[in-house]
Amino acid sequence: MATTSGDETTATHSTNISAAPSITASPTTMLTIMSNQTTPAYSTATTSGDETTTTHSINISAAPIITASPTAMSTMMSNQTTPTYPTATNSGDETTMTHSTNISAAPSITASPTTMSTMMSNQTTSTYSTATTSGHETTITNSTNISAAPRITASPTTMSTMVTNQTTPAYSTTSTSVSERTFMNWFELVISLTIIFLVLVA
Repeated sequence: MATTSGDETTATHSTNISAAPSITASPTTMLTIMSNQTTPAYSTATTSGDETTTTHSINISAAPIITASPTAMSTMMSNQTTPTYPTATNSGDETTMTHSTNISAAPSITASPTTMSTMMSNQTTSTYSTATTSGHETTITNSTNISAAPRITASPTTMSTMVTNQTTPAYSTTSTSVSERTFMNWFELVISLTIIFLVLVA
C-alpha cells in the first residue's frame, strides 16, 4: 500500500503464498506494462482453491511517481517466487496502491531482475526496500521520498493476460446432476428388491 502526503510516499507490499500456478509474462511484456502504455490500469487477483478472480480498475487523475533503486528492485524480485497484483486509487494528487497475492498452488515469475531494474532506473528518486520472510510468508516494505509526479501506467489487457496465461486451470469443478442421482437411486432400489425377492423364492 502506498500513501502520499506532499512529496513523501510510503509504500508497503505484502505477499502471502502457500504454493502455485505459473505466470508467463515475458520480461519485454513486463517492461511494456510499466513504460509504454498510456492508459493507467491496476489489477488485483485473489485465489480460492483453484479459482482465481482478477479485478482491473482505472481511476487516475494525478499519480505521484513510485520509485525504487535498480538494485533494490532487482533484489526484491529475484528473491521472490510468486507474483503480486497491484491496484491503485487516486484522489487529487494522492495515490493509494495495494499489492496482494494469495495463491494456493505454485507460481513462477519469468520477468528477469535486470528488466525489473531497468523499469525503475529512469525514475528521479530512490526507494529503500526491506524484506522479511517467515516460512512461505514474505513482507516487503518500500519507503519513497518523491520530488516529481509523473504517473505509473499499465495496460489492462496485458495485466489480464499475465493472470490468465497460467499453466494450470484457474478452476475445475465436477458435479452430478439431480436427474442422474435420482436415476441411480431408483436403479439401486430395483436391484436391492430383486435380490431380496430371489432370496425369498429360493
